[in-house]
Amino acid sequence: MSTKRLASALFVAGMIALCLPTGAQAATAGVQIEGVTITGQDMSQLFDALRRALSPTDHSIHLVVSIRKPSEMPPYDQQYHYAGITDDSNGNRSLHVWINPNLAAQDEQNALAAGCMLALTDGGYAGTAFKTLYDIYAKEDAQLPVSAPDPFLNRHKFAAAMVAEFNAAR
Repeated sequence: MSTKRLASALFVAGMIALCLPTGAQAATAGVQIEGVTITGQDMSQLFDALRRALSPTDHSIHLVVSIRKPSEMPPYDQQYHYAGITDDSNGNRSLHVWINPNLAAQDEQNALAAGCMLALTDGGYAGTAFKTLYDIYAKEDAQLPVSAPDPFLNRHKFAAAMVAEFNAAR
């Protein structure tokens, strides 16, 4: 196993450990965001999808986490980058997230959580409410000027909010 793959495997293993404790429950009352109601059940579905995606024994979600140097990442995404979804010739979907390995421990964990949760919401694995929010923010990002310093501005704010909820639930 190459050093790059080993680092990636260890990184993902650390994130799995973060996802395993589920002592805190998401709020049961719904919250309106952009006209979409997010419930405790939606939060549970998001966190369950994150656990499944990062589990080495669950292959229901194909999440590809790649370690990238900052020079290999977009200038607006120096900690993590959600690189999108690809389909292979058999129709199998892969969600791609790039992570900068040169981050402090908490920043590294937050970057992995943010990138993975963006991928899961875009892929629909976190449910229809989160997919709808992802699509709203992607549409808003598409309306930003070409010269915008962060063409993922709204999705980054969305990811930051999901990471804050994730950290509060741990």
